[in-house]
Amino acid sequence: MARNRYTAGEIIGQLRTVEIELTKGPAVVEACRERETAEQTYYRWEQEYGGLRVDQTNGSAPTTEKVQWLWKMSWHIITEQPRIR
Repeated sequence: MARNRYTAGEIIGQLRTVEIELTKGPAVVEACRERETAEQTYYRWEQEYGGLRVDQTNGSAPTTEKVQWLWKMSWHIITEQPRIR
């Protein structure tokens, strides 16, 4: 069987869907079986990613303010103008 690697966003999404399923009543085993993941994998993901949002993971996209700041700084470096804060 091939091993499947999930991104942090996919893991957080799966954790949320399992949590929603658990509020409806089934046990963790049944909710994991529907998602085709092992119960042990669920608990490991919950320990590592539990309570996080997708934008809080390491691979998240930068915020718009940060992108704008980087564009401004790169423009000043290219045009050799003094740095503005």
